Amino acid sequence: HHPDVKTVVADPAVRVPKGWITGANRVDHHVRDARLGRDFDIAQWAELATVVAGDPCPRCGQPLAIDRGIEVGHVFQLGAKYSRAFDANYTDAAGASHPMQMGCYGIGISRVLAAVAEQYHDEQGLAWPETLAPYAVHVVVLPGRGDAAADVIAAADGLVAELEARGVGVLVDDREVSAGIKFADADLLGMPVQLTVGAKGLGRGVVERKVRGSGERDELALADVVAALTDRARPTAGA
Repeated sequence: HHPDVKTVVADPAVRVPKGWITGANRVDHHVRDARLGRDFDIAQWAELATVVAGDPCPRCGQPLAIDRGIEVGHVFQLGAKYSRAFDANYTDAAGASHPMQMGCYGIGISRVLAAVAEQYHDEQGLAWPETLAPYAVHVVVLPGRGDAAADVIAAADGLVAELEARGVGVLVDDREVSAGIKFADADLLGMPVQLTVGAKGLGRGVVERKVRGSGERDELALADVVAALTDRARPTAGA
């Protein structure tokens, strides 16, 4: 320390068990292997270096970017702590016994859901990617109150059974509520594909399809629905 220096403030990065190369208070001289607690003491620790967007990378010189992230999985190095406790050993090529080196990993299911909701949504609700959706298809049944109601229900039941037989996860809305509520809830839940089975469409032999992510709509012949969806819809874990 220079005798005139009364307070020494350092970044926490200095608090390491290795030696440092520092200035020596003399021109063209340096101190090698200076150690905290032996050669110098710190009066106050503070975060002195702040990284901001645009700072040059210390390795390649390219500007740094600061983005938000979310940890969805992690790995822990456990070493031999538990293998010693459980006497879990292995024998090496020389016949000597050693405790196993252990590790563990985890995926935060709730964090994955949070990340999906943040990245895949719009004003109406979620828009699940096909790879993570709880169900691949959301079937909205609109039987109405006319003579065709029973036929609509039967057609929807048959369609659901065929899709599930092909390994496609299906969520069915056959509640006795208005069509508006069913459509709003379908958008809120956000399954990748919505199929509407209604009396008007069934009268023409078609089912309406909506792709939740893009909002694209079209009509499929009832006989072609299963083939069209199994080309793109992925089986779900519960199917």
